Amino acid sequence: MIGLNLRKANIQLERFGLKRGRVSNIESQDTQKIGLIAKQRPSPGSRVEYDTPVDLWLWTKTPQLVTLPNLIGRSSKEAKKILAVSGLRVGKISTLKNDGRHKPGSIQRQSPKRGSKVAPNSSVNLWIWDSSKPAEVIVE
Repeated sequence: MIGLNLRKANIQLERFGLKRGRVSNIESQDTQKIGLIAKQRPSPGSRVEYDTPVDLWLWTKTPQLVTLPNLIGRSSKEAKKILAVSGLRVGKISTLKNDGRHKPGSIQRQSPKRGSKVAPNSSVNLWIWDSSKPAEVIVE
């Protein structure tokens, strides 16, 4: 079956009185292999009984990874736009107590970290400084 597409592999399996078992994917950057059988079990040339299932592994395209941009210090609105343009999504947003020294609503931390390689449509968790101001202390 190796080197055949799934349709042709199904025809061959039927021709030899075998069943298609589980189909799994193997990633490849070689575009000429995409959609072809990479591996099978039992292996080619094995003696098997009639109606034996044959598991197949199909070459699929390797997803292109996205480099995570630096969002630290940006506003949450700006960060959301940057992530959308990069093909990423905002994940969990947590707020951090602001001691008054940080711009409210700005990103303090992100996960995964900037420069990380992630799959398209991945979620990025953000920690944002809250907008509360520190309580005023009255000195008498």
